[in-house]
Amino acid sequence: MAADTKDPPPAPTGEGNAVATAAMVIIIVMTVAALRLGRSVVLPVVLSVLLSLLLGTPMRWLHRHHVPERIGAALVVFGALALAAGAAALLIAPATDWINTAPATLKRVEGKVRRL
Repeated sequence: MAADTKDPPPAPTGEGNAVATAAMVIIIVMTVAALRLGRSVVLPVVLSVLLSLLLGTPMRWLHRHHVPERIGAALVVFGALALAAGAAALLIAPATDWINTAPATLKRVEGKVRRL
């Protein structure tokens, strides 16, 4: 019986690492380019998936409590719109204050950075 001897795998060379790195960079660049070109298709699909994941839980809860599906969908959609409108109403005043004071704040920051 001959002993089963295996040669150790070859040590990675710099050339192999360079090829792998170049391939990874090419894949990343192509993925970003594809997403930018297809954003008119990809963005609605991603948004719909996120909304279905977000709003699916309240729909399942309403379904378990024997609320008809159409009424439950209307409640969830209008509830989400009401929450978004309420959040926007709460954030309008601070946002307008921040926008109005932004030029003066930026000038102060610029003066402090120049001193550094």
